[in-house]
Amino acid sequence: LEETLTVTGQSPIVDTSNITQRVVMTAEVRDALPTGRNIQAVGIMIPGTSLAQGGGGALSRDVGGSGNLQQSPLQYRGSGDTVQTIEGLRLNNLCAQGAYSGVYWNDASFEEFSYVTGADSAEMGQGGMRVNMVPRDGGNSFRGSMVFNFADSSFGSDNCGSPALGQPCTRTNLTGSTTFNKTNSLTNVDVLKKIWDVNPTVGGPLAKNKVWFNYTFRHWGSTKTKADAYADKNPSPFIYDPDFSNPGVDDGHIVSNAGRISWQATSNDKISVYHDEQKKYRDHWGIASTIPPDAAAIQVTPTSRVNVTKWTRTQTNKLLFEGGFGYYNQEYTELYQPSVTGIQDKVWDENAIRQSKVYNVVDASNNRQANAWPNPADHFSVLRTFLGAASYVAGAHSFRGGMNLSTGDWRLVTMWTGDVQPITYNAGRPVSVTLRLPSDRRNGIKEDLGLFLQDKWALGRVTLNLGLRYDQFVGESRESSILANRFTAPATFGKCSDGTWDPGDLCTGQVQNWKDISPRVGFAMDVFGDGKTALKASFARYVAGQAIAFANAVNPIGALTATDTRTWTRSEEHTSELQSRQYSYAVFC
Repeated sequence: LEETLTVTGQSPIVDTSNITQRVVMTAEVRDALPTGRNIQAVGIMIPGTSLAQGGGGALSRDVGGSGNLQQSPLQYRGSGDTVQTIEGLRLNNLCAQGAYSGVYWNDASFEEFSYVTGADSAEMGQGGMRVNMVPRDGGNSFRGSMVFNFADSSFGSDNCGSPALGQPCTRTNLTGSTTFNKTNSLTNVDVLKKIWDVNPTVGGPLAKNKVWFNYTFRHWGSTKTKADAYADKNPSPFIYDPDFSNPGVDDGHIVSNAGRISWQATSNDKISVYHDEQKKYRDHWGIASTIPPDAAAIQVTPTSRVNVTKWTRTQTNKLLFEGGFGYYNQEYTELYQPSVTGIQDKVWDENAIRQSKVYNVVDASNNRQANAWPNPADHFSVLRTFLGAASYVAGAHSFRGGMNLSTGDWRLVTMWTGDVQPITYNAGRPVSVTLRLPSDRRNGIKEDLGLFLQDKWALGRVTLNLGLRYDQFVGESRESSILANRFTAPATFGKCSDGTWDPGDLCTGQVQNWKDISPRVGFAMDVFGDGKTALKASFARYVAGQAIAFANAVNPIGALTATDTRTWTRSEEHTSELQSRQYSYAVFC
């Protein structure tokens, strides 16, 4: 007599215990998707998401990586409170609430992207989309792979009736109303001249069963023309005359070196470190129909790095500890073209800016800029994030509690040639000039603290998800300065006497100390007990994302009259002075 017993098992078709809405994109899935290789181009495929058009010519749609030189933040159902994390540790610059990372993630260095779109756990403070990236580990055998993409203009076409790709359009329906603007027509369309992405990765053991590594290199970029953006063929600095034979290009590239080392320190403890060091070069940042090549900026990132260190300890088969530290450090610049400063080095040089006599000019008749970039600046963001948590499973309960803490430093230096921007003309006749004060502005996050506790409680076919979170945000303005200029003496605004910002005094200090308690409750029910049908509901309170926007708004620099627009009179005499570069501020009244 013989009896055979066959045991089979399979994963439930529907998740009947978790209320969090999550979409996971593994490396295998991402490689199969016909889209750009970044978290935005992948995330846009999730229903309900959209791309908010950012600065620097960012696109609201990324076709095959065409927007790879400027990230547009992801939004979910209109919310811009997107947060980007690596292994749960937040990494972003301080220009917004977390939607902008500033770092361009090295796709092949990550095993998966996880997009949380609803009912997030108590670990997260704000309620927008959360994009969590999990780095790729090495293993006990050496393995490698490489992604290589390239296309040039021979792969493209246009639909504007041009005689050749990139040439002026001929279709009549590319002209709008000409009642007030006789030249209101689109002369050409964007043409992708070339795009590339080289992304090899290799991993393996440094010590078998003990230490592993994974290294990923990436070099990617693009060159494309911009619609209605042409070089200026008129030698006059005050009249823009487009050279239709010389379309402007938006060109740049990014280099990333990302590595991860994992160490099984003991049978219970594992430590991993992920680091990405990047450089970005963009020679015509912001080029557009109203910003020709000579008025575009050069964007570089002298510093751009992220580091995530994570420790996990399996104390028992029921208790897990984890801790982590994330570090984000970026400086990015908006530089004048060499034709403005006379220097070829792509560096922020205050002396070269002060000595230049090339100024930003705006033609009010068509709103076109000329000569020089309108917003030169040097941006700095540093964010430090700490995480500590413990997970415990006891019968029908799965508890998790912990804390996350962030601190940050933000700085912005702005300066214009001649301390003016713009000089406004109307069809060649001077109208006005705006005087500006250069500044060095600083703000920071003193404390962004979150304490959380949650429980996943299984009660038969119903699973309760219960959570509570405490948030405290302390923001501050910091010592800031008006730099040396042609109108005023330099000045520095220090800390308020009691350390707290005073709206009646030009001093810096704490401007926020906000505290919030946010409940998170929900349930998931396996309706028929067969894992095929689930009923879920949740109620949660979240805080609005914060960085330095509020502190920056009340910084003493912002309280000053940093601009002064003067009407220009006696134009003929002083236009000749400007053309000979002998600039005099006495011409303004």
